[in-house]
Amino acid sequence: MDQYKGSTREKLSRNSDPKLSRVWVYAPIESWSSDDVWEFLMENKNPWGTDNQELFDIYRGATPDAECPIVVDRSTPSCGDSRFGCYVCTMVTQDKSLKAMILNDESKSWMQPILDFRDNYLAVPDREYRDFRRMNGSLLLMTDRLVHGPYTQERRAELLRALLTAQRQAAERGKSQGFNDLELITVSELEEIRRIWVAEKGEIEDLVPNIYVEAMDRPYPGRELDSMPLDAADLALLRSVALEAANSSPAPNVDQARDRGAELYKLTRTLLASGFRGLQSRRRSRQLDELQDILKAYAFVDEQDALQFAMKHLGDASADSSVEEDEALSPELDSTLARKVIPIHTAPSST
Repeated sequence: MDQYKGSTREKLSRNSDPKLSRVWVYAPIESWSSDDVWEFLMENKNPWGTDNQELFDIYRGATPDAECPIVVDRSTPSCGDSRFGCYVCTMVTQDKSLKAMILNDESKSWMQPILDFRDNYLAVPDREYRDFRRMNGSLLLMTDRLVHGPYTQERRAELLRALLTAQRQAAERGKSQGFNDLELITVSELEEIRRIWVAEKGEIEDLVPNIYVEAMDRPYPGRELDSMPLDAADLALLRSVALEAANSSPAPNVDQARDRGAELYKLTRTLLASGFRGLQSRRRSRQLDELQDILKAYAFVDEQDALQFAMKHLGDASADSSVEEDEALSPELDSTLARKVIPIHTAPSST
């Protein structure tokens, strides 16, 4: 580049990504202040045909005091620092821009349910709502604690119900402004969630349609699934039997007995779902492998049982940052785990 007269190399900077070391970055307005940007926008026509005044009003509304001083007072920050992005982004603890827009502009009050959903469910500590297993069913130990994985079934159902409720409330509030058809989650996305829960996770309760009806107060628009091997009454009975079995075994307290009953219920339900899929499928070559994976995933009566197993057999991942999630439960432990699949608690001897 130096061979060219009037080189602008001094205005270029290296890419922060090592993989793009030969790609240079040029930032033409790097030295501009927020006031410079707004002055340019307000004095020049938008090449896309929209009115920059509307953009200015949006940013002004996202500022707590609803003001946008431009150039007049250099000591006062401009409104250009307002942040806009996806409302479910958790990179920030509070969406101050959305909160300010609702506060400053009555016409945007319809977004309040969206803000409430974000504050109540997304920007909160959530370890207690996550499964003690990783997504692939493995265990990962760090600083003598299990690293929790995906949300539990109960938490996922709660999140979906709250999201659909926020969608309905926001659409009702924004009806006069044309937002009556607002969709925070589409039917196709709901159908994919339903497929994952039922087909991949074996959650044959098929919760999505009922959650939709409860939250939206109208019939579920998705397709009908094949009949399930167990109906709601059967599953309720199975849950009751599992809890009764857990209560018949020694447990330190009621909560632990409940957790053990829930684990036993999930094990039997998921096994039944797998068996049902096997009967419907023409290809059963992986049936035994799938059953073995389920038994491994639900090999522990509760989190404390899993923690004790991990502390005895697994190394602490905090001591080795190179440990991958898939390596958390090594193949060498498969035989040990297989023998631990369905722990049987026998009553203490009377002698």
